[in-house]
Amino acid sequence: MHSAGLIHGDLTTPNVLVKKKQNDNLDLIFIDFGLSKFSQKPEDKAVDLYVLERALTSAHIGME
Repeated sequence: MHSAGLIHGDLTTPNVLVKKKQNDNLDLIFIDFGLSKFSQKPEDKAVDLYVLERALTSAHIGME
């Protein structure tokens, strides 16, 4: 997503679906691109990842 220049803008746990494949691998599916934009700025990509990290650690205590 980021390599294509797409910034999600709201990478929180409700916007990430997990789909189990037949071979037991998992696919992540990102939804709700209402706040998305195109950007190549490293800062925009970093904010996206930081928001996701904070969402995961607050939803799953002990992952820090």
